[in-house]
Amino acid sequence: MNKQNIFDKIKKIVCLIFAILFYLIGIVGLIIPIIPQVPFFIIGTVFMIVGFKSFKIKIMESKFYKKYIEENVNKNKFLKGIFNKEN
Repeated sequence: MNKQNIFDKIKKIVCLIFAILFYLIGIVGLIIPIIPQVPFFIIGTVFMIVGFKSFKIKIMESKFYKKYIEENVNKNKFLKGIFNKEN
């Protein structure tokens, strides 16, 4: 194994751990209304997009993404870097 493969596997594991953590906090936010849930679901989804190319492709091919999100992604420099960068 070369260093790039090891780095990619570590990146996937770390992104998955953070995604699960933020999704769980979002679920707790659904149960306890004091905690906002939407930002945690969004952050968890961003970690999934950064860590997994297949998840990113599914999101970008969805009708919802093309209708509501694509225009905003192209306007925002940070989001453009996440969605347009190859994993």
